[in-house]
Amino acid sequence: MEWRIVEPYLIGAFARKYAQLSAWLLPTPEQLLAGQKEGWRTYTLRNISDLQILEEKFPTTRIGYDPKGSGMHEVFCAATVESSPLRIA
Repeated sequence: MEWRIVEPYLIGAFARKYAQLSAWLLPTPEQLLAGQKEGWRTYTLRNISDLQILEEKFPTTRIGYDPKGSGMHEVFCAATVESSPLRIA
């Protein structure tokens, strides 16, 4: 199991797809060495096996953030104020 630290911005679904988390990935030093880069990622909610809400806060203004879902068929919730990063597996 590999942990990822992400800033969760939006939960929604593309047409005929499972619910998705759109989040900004903050790679660990080890993940950076393995070639992972900071940036937008989409995670299928049903594939997340563990989740921790971290205490740190983050701004809701990452380049490319679209609170309307960037092509998602339906948006369930979207970040609008400071939120906490998540640790997911």
